[in-house]
Amino acid sequence: CQPGRKPRSTVTAAKEFECPECEYHSISPHAWRAHLRIKHSTTPKLAGLALRCECGHETYSATTTHDCDIAIYSVIRKRDGPI
Repeated sequence: CQPGRKPRSTVTAAKEFECPECEYHSISPHAWRAHLRIKHSTTPKLAGLALRCECGHETYSATTTHDCDIAIYSVIRKRDGPI
């Protein structure tokens, strides 16, 4: 992240977002969140999952604006257990 840059309102992802409970994967963080909500009746925050940008920024929604030029997120577990 570079100070002084305008916040981004959209996120582009170069990685695949994988569901920890089933075989689902997507390149869109928004589709991944929708999958969790529809198929598993949960949200990333309730499931103990977060998205971490390569710059270290963490979010549950991938729509939080921050000063990163390239937002490439990875799914991380914030706590153990089932989603």
